Amino acid sequence: MHTFRNAGSSLLFVLLASTFGIADDRTAADLLPATTVIYAEIPQPAALLDVLENHLLRKRIENLEGVQAAYEGKQFLQLKAAVAIIEAKLGQKWPQILQSVSEGGISLGFDARSQGVMLLIKARDEEAAPKLLETLIELARAGATGDGKPDPVSSGEYRGITAYQVNQARIATLGTWLLVTNKPESGKALLDAYLDKPENTLASNLQFQEARSKVADSATAWGYIDIDTVRKGGIAKTLFSGKTENAVAELLVGGLLDTLQHTPYATASLTLDPQRTRLELAAPHQQQWTTEAREYFFGPNGSGRAPALIEVENQLAAISTYRDVSTMWLRAGDLFDDKVVDQLAQADSNLSTLFAGKDFGEEILGEVHPEIQVVVARQLFADKTPKPAIKLPAFAAVFRLKDPETVGPDFRRTYQSLIGFLNVIGAMNGQPQLDLDMDKEDNYQIVSANYLPEKDASPGGLKIHYNFSPSVAFVGEHFIVSSTKALARELAVAVSKENKPNSDVNSFVQVNVGGVSAILADNRGQLVAQNMLSEGHSKEEAERAIGDLFALLEAVEDASIDLAASEGTLRASLEIDYVAD
Repeated sequence: MHTFRNAGSSLLFVLLASTFGIADDRTAADLLPATTVIYAEIPQPAALLDVLENHLLRKRIENLEGVQAAYEGKQFLQLKAAVAIIEAKLGQKWPQILQSVSEGGISLGFDARSQGVMLLIKARDEEAAPKLLETLIELARAGATGDGKPDPVSSGEYRGITAYQVNQARIATLGTWLLVTNKPESGKALLDAYLDKPENTLASNLQFQEARSKVADSATAWGYIDIDTVRKGGIAKTLFSGKTENAVAELLVGGLLDTLQHTPYATASLTLDPQRTRLELAAPHQQQWTTEAREYFFGPNGSGRAPALIEVENQLAAISTYRDVSTMWLRAGDLFDDKVVDQLAQADSNLSTLFAGKDFGEEILGEVHPEIQVVVARQLFADKTPKPAIKLPAFAAVFRLKDPETVGPDFRRTYQSLIGFLNVIGAMNGQPQLDLDMDKEDNYQIVSANYLPEKDASPGGLKIHYNFSPSVAFVGEHFIVSSTKALARELAVAVSKENKPNSDVNSFVQVNVGGVSAILADNRGQLVAQNMLSEGHSKEEAERAIGDLFALLEAVEDASIDLAASEGTLRASLEIDYVAD
């Protein structure tokens, strides 16, 4: 009886609030349970719709041949007809309907206790959501009747509130809220929270409050995950084990695994405007969480900084990072599973043989500073020179040697031995031979190898080998390993200039998407042929698919990724800039 009186009082308050226009300023976090471990929100959907409406990519995407074909398809036409019916019933165009229904924000939560997914949409007023829901239910029932199927919508009541079920979705409107969930327990929890206004909700969670305060108000959308609860729940045990099964993955993101074993939460924020997209991931970070084995990633006391990016002509991509590869190699037993450790031990033995018996991890990698740079650039082949059928970009890595006068000659001799070994193997397999060459300028030296010209080869049909003229360059303390002599020379000139480290940045990646589009255009014929083989398309279909790819790439100017640890926070961000029309 007491429960009934409470429910009646709550419902009376709701009715009075509706009658006299009392505003409900609660957020989705005020309704979600305290056990919510994943939360995502679009605070201002209308602003997002406006950005999408005016985005530089919109017209390009709509003009893609594949999209135009989809517009003429049966499914899209059915969707278009359904939208027209909704617009007629509600007396508004679809964008205005979406704005009125979602003006207060769209939120999504996942509750660890009930395993329920909860969608909460806050409308402009108490009429918008019920009208839309009623219209959608009518459409669903009319469609089922037309197809001779049973009513897909069932309904029930809880505390005097009508809820609907379509497949696994439970749907209800309450005040200005449209509530959707896949679990009955979650639905009841949301209705209880709305009616009873409990103190213990996600909004009262201090950790959630801290996470929310660190997200910029300008974010178009943002999300939160309670990593501590996920970790304690035994989910994704491999991710939190501290060891990896892949050496490349360890080199790229291994340092983040120590943070994941301790950080309480993480956030993600997405900021969109017509010219730029920015995605940022962040988590609390403390230097003492980094184990000795992973000091290679952030450096002693977190002091590791990426060197400034090197720029060359026709650059496609550049990577600048701090990684003490020698320490990672020597601490392999603490970082990898047994399989990877065995593979690295075998590689260490083979590489030590190549380097005249020197220990690869300690005496070779140990002679290289942790600051590493990688550069990728488009190759331009002169009109009258033979060209490979498939044109690949040139790429190179730039290192700094601790003792260049001692180690430099060792590296040079090893390179020459390697070229000789490759020639022997190549001759056995009928491959073209490499011819060694050496150039010496005032402040640098380049040792390179060029493939000898093939007899009777067509000018544009050389083997893929002819993309390469493997080279090493020595410039003071800098050591350059390059796929081509031309790029080695460019870098030798570039590194002689002073390059200061990027402040607080551990790793930085920059991609010139326009350049990537250009090198793909160099190989358009091969891309079309590959599409025909892999997808079973006709030549016309393949041409259309590749054309759509180029149209999208041409809309993007460049992209960058950076990783930084400062002021108690670990941040990784992706930024994409678009070409102005």
